[in-house]
Amino acid sequence: MASRTAGRFTQEHIGACRQIADLIGPFVENVVLLQRERRRRERLQAVAALPPIIDASLKIGDIMQKLGDAVPRARLRPVRREAA
Repeated sequence: MASRTAGRFTQEHIGACRQIADLIGPFVENVVLLQRERRRRERLQAVAALPPIIDASLKIGDIMQKLGDAVPRARLRPVRREAA
């Protein structure tokens, strides 16, 4: 399929590449969706762990310290808005 000369790809080459892309495209899309879902699940699990930390004390300093300790363990990252 490779050519060292510009413009040497034929319609047959282009058709073959499109067929390959059609086969690989859904797989790549599923991988991206799976990774996105895993990140969302991790964030939800981290958020679910927060109420016991917040309820443990009425002192804001204690709460902030415990939250600060919990965030790195939960591997939270800034949320990026992803295109739907």
